[in-house]
Amino acid sequence: MKNGKIEFLRFIFSIVIVLFHCGKDFLPHVFFSKGVHISLFAHGAVGVEFFFMLSGLLMARTAYKNIAKPASGEALFKEHTAFMSRKYMSIFPVHCIGFVFAFISSCLLSAYRGSKIAWYFLDSIPNLFLVQMSGLRYRDPNNIEWYISCMLIVMAVLYPVLRKSYYGFTRYAAPVLSLMIIGWIIQTTGGLTGVMEWSGLCYKSLLRAFADISLGATAYELSAVLGKTTFSKSRKVFLTVLEWLIYTAVIAFALFNLPTKYEGLIPFLLLPALALSFSGKTGFPERWNHQWIFFLGKLSLPIYVSQRSAIYLTHNFFSSFSPWQSVWVAFELTIIVSLIVYALSVLCKKIKVRAHNLEKSV
Repeated sequence: MKNGKIEFLRFIFSIVIVLFHCGKDFLPHVFFSKGVHISLFAHGAVGVEFFFMLSGLLMARTAYKNIAKPASGEALFKEHTAFMSRKYMSIFPVHCIGFVFAFISSCLLSAYRGSKIAWYFLDSIPNLFLVQMSGLRYRDPNNIEWYISCMLIVMAVLYPVLRKSYYGFTRYAAPVLSLMIIGWIIQTTGGLTGVMEWSGLCYKSLLRAFADISLGATAYELSAVLGKTTFSKSRKVFLTVLEWLIYTAVIAFALFNLPTKYEGLIPFLLLPALALSFSGKTGFPERWNHQWIFFLGKLSLPIYVSQRSAIYLTHNFFSSFSPWQSVWVAFELTIIVSLIVYALSVLCKKIKVRAHNLEKSV
């Protein structure tokens, strides 16, 4: 069953990320060492932490549901491949449409013609199949999809580990490893952001994904423990206030230009917030379950994959606009393109279902 509160938060954090990218492309550079002031989500990249951790939480939920099944040999292999196939195919149609928009708008911006387009496409194949963050990265028309690539790679590694040792990983290994990885990233690079920095073994962002997704798995186990605990009405009120204070603090951090070293605290703030959101012990969960909220949640992925196209188009066709006008145009175009991407993905799904039904009838 979908969690309306989480669907709403998915939409909010996708908007935060879009505004971060728009500000980064069109507004003057933000300095993190010259006083503290409000910016256009200068730290909005930490919205990705929410999505990484949510992915880890949902992965752990799936692993827990299968905990009674055999966790070795061919049975585990089939379960693992089925899990990754479902995850990949749930993303690929939206990603593919977003990739096409990004590829076309990027070619327009760079004025590519003929053979240049062909070479650009060949170099973009790893991006098309979402494997670019393995290191096989040449050109990324939709470069913000590094997040999706990292997520899929890390989940492919971690799901069998979760199934083999669910409690050992969620209760011990995940929080300890995440603490060590995030601490190492902060000490060596000064912040979590910096997507394409090479760590010597892999991209820094892949380590970031590993830490966040692992903490998300811990968040699910914590939510299960909280869900089995009885709380008084006053304690539920306290937990609800705490939950929203944390989300507000994370968004406030994204809004201010605080030093980047504090980005390392965000995953550990989101850990209890996500656990509370899935525990069923805070607020009025059923009041979040409205169709329009579920729609906003569904729109979060199309928004994410559409923002780069919108920014390319703004650079190409509205270059005479002021920085703030460009931000507004890019944001509006992101919403417009995302609605088109969403509509086309729904259409593709309907065609696929119709073809499947026709094949069965024959």
